[in-house]
Amino acid sequence: MSISPELDVVMFDQPSGNVRGMVSAFTQIKGKSVRVGHATLLTDREPAVALGVPRSVGLADIAALTETLTAFANRVNDLHAQQEQRAVGVPPR
Repeated sequence: MSISPELDVVMFDQPSGNVRGMVSAFTQIKGKSVRVGHATLLTDREPAVALGVPRSVGLADIAALTETLTAFANRVNDLHAQQEQRAVGVPPR
């Protein structure tokens, strides 16, 4: 069973202090939505990332968990790269 990863992205028009935005990742485990990752996108350094992977999951949940964490990492990396490009004056694609 493949479940699309749910990523919540919040980007601020103007940074709040040194916080540019946030990304949270959720997946379905045992029928419940569980937050498995959270990243705070910062203006002055790499994103602060926290993972909250359940200690015990069923075999069927491992694929969904892996898919969600991969999508989360890719999205955080993309947003961070865009921020870095803007900082040096490269126009977004």
